[in-house]
Parts: sequence; C-alpha cells; structure tokens
Amino acid sequence: MSIHYWDPRRGISNVDAVTTAEAVAAIRSLVGSGRSEVYLGQPSGEWLGVAIADGGIFVGHNETEEGPSFQAVGPQDTGDLVELTIGGEPTTIADRYITSVGAAIGAAAHFVDHGGRWPAIEWDDL
Repeated sequence: MSIHYWDPRRGISNVDAVTTAEAVAAIRSLVGSGRSEVYLGQPSGEWLGVAIADGGIFVGHNETEEGPSFQAVGPQDTGDLVELTIGGEPTTIADRYITSVGAAIGAAAHFVDHGGRWPAIEWDDL
C-alpha cells in the first residue's frame, strides 16, 4: 500500500507501507494544506483517490489501473457543477459527487484495512 500526495507547488510525493492512521492523516491534511489530492494505491493496481473541492471532498475508486471506475455519491444533488483538481488538471463535476471529509476518511480506512469500496456510502459506476 502506498500514498501519493499531489501538491500543485511540488508535484507528487510518495509514502510506502501505509497504515490506516497515515491514510486518515493524509485525507485530513488536504484541508488547508495547499495539497489538492491524495491517492492510496494497492500493489494490484487498485486505488482510491481523494481530492479537495469547494464545499467538500471528491472520492474516486478504480478496481484496477484500467477500471472499472466509481465515484462516491454525496448528500446533495442540486445539479450544480463544482470545480476541483484531479490528476493535476482543473476538472468540473456534478455536486452529486461531493461528499464529506468523514465519508472520505471512512472510505480510506476501509480501503487500507480491507481493500475495495466502503459499503457504507453509495458509489456510482462510471
């Protein structure tokens, strides 16, 4: 298991052999740090990506490097669009895919401890 931090000022930095506490700290570090994204990766190619956005957090999951891909569904669905950075690129998504820091932490902890998507939140298959 590894963590990949994306900091727009410094690029990607990596941490290997990640514990659940480190993954949770990585998610919490997004708020107010200048970092825009955190990726948790399994050796199998499965990964969980978390990106800071206006009003919340985006959480994406891929079962392998090629997919399938999923996005966590948040509590709001007004049809508004939200801007954020994914993969270092400005991106626009529906507010439906903005969730809470708590949901992102739960998804990250589950991913580190068990792999896969956290069943406590809804996921859309893309």
